[in-house]
Amino acid sequence: MGILNSDITPFAFENVFFAFLQKFLFFIRLCASFCLGGESCVRCGNRSFVFPLCRRCRRDFAESDFSRRCGVCGKELVSELEICSACRKSPVIKDVEKVFPLHSYRFWKKSLLFDWKLGGKRSMSVYFAGMVAKKLKEIESENGPFFIVPVPPRPGKIREKGWDQVEELCFYLKYGWNFQVAPVLTRLSSVQQKKLGRAERLSYGGNSYALTEKKKLRRFMKKNQGRAVIIDDVITTGSTIQNCAELLISAGFKSVYALSIFIVD
Repeated sequence: MGILNSDITPFAFENVFFAFLQKFLFFIRLCASFCLGGESCVRCGNRSFVFPLCRRCRRDFAESDFSRRCGVCGKELVSELEICSACRKSPVIKDVEKVFPLHSYRFWKKSLLFDWKLGGKRSMSVYFAGMVAKKLKEIESENGPFFIVPVPPRPGKIREKGWDQVEELCFYLKYGWNFQVAPVLTRLSSVQQKKLGRAERLSYGGNSYALTEKKKLRRFMKKNQGRAVIIDDVITTGSTIQNCAELLISAGFKSVYALSIFIVD
C-alpha cells in the first residue's frame, strides 16, 4: 500500500514552532479568502477556501494514480512487463535508481499545476509539500538517509516572478519536516523548457545544468552515504532528471532517486 493512501494533513509538520507559524498564516489567508468570496475547486467547481481544491477533492487527490510504474522512468505501466516499451528501446533516464511520480499530468490536474506554478496559487505549496514529505519518509525507510536536491529554476525566474515552486516546496520540507536540502545545482540557460518540443528537450537537456557548492556537496555525501533524491514539480521527457542525476553521479554519489508531483505520460 502506497503512503499516499492516507489523508494528507497540510500542517502535519515535525517542527512544532514552524507548524504554529504556518497555521497562523493560514488563518489569515482563510479570513482573506472568505472575505473575497473564496476559490472554485478546479476539479468539481464547488466553492473552496484558500486551496483551489475542495476538501473532498483533496481527499481523493491523496490517492496515487499508479498501481504499477515503469522501473526506469516511473510512468504508468500498461503491460505486464516491469519496464515500459520506450525505456526498453531508448531510455532517457539512465542514472536514477528509481523515479517516484505521485500523479499523472492529465485532465483537471493540468489546471491544478497551472494554478500553482503559473497562476500564483501558492497555498498549494504546503499541501504538495505534505504529499512529498510522506513519500520521502517511505523512501527513507526503505533505502536509508539521503539529502534533497531541488531542480533549480532558470536564471532570472525568481527576480521576474518573485518565487519558484520547487524552491518553495523544499522550504517546507526543510523547515517543516527537517529534511536536509542541498541546492547544489544551478541552471545555465534561461530558455523556458515548456516552449520546447520533445526532441528539443532531449537534445537541449545535457547542457542545461551544472554543479555548484562542491565543498558542501562532499560534506553532504559523507553524512548521507552518497544518496540523494532529486525533487521536481513535473517530469516531461525525463531529460532534466537525467541531466541532474548524471552530474550527481559524476560527483561521486552512489544512489540517486527522483520524486515529482506529476509526470507526463
